[in-house]
Amino acid sequence: MDLSKYLVIALIYTYFFANYVVHNDNYYELAEAHINQLQRELIPVRTALENKVAIKLKVK
Repeated sequence: MDLSKYLVIALIYTYFFANYVVHNDNYYELAEAHINQLQRELIPVRTALENKVAIKLKVK
């Protein structure tokens, strides 16, 4: 098998992937927006769990 052919293909894919990551600024904005949305959704869950634990501690 000619490994140099696969090496060239891998380098081409790596170049295009790196080029996409470097020049796609929206990727970071979308990730940040998604994290913020998850945090907003998890705050009520965390508050409810903290209240449940506090109630159990008060009972004991």
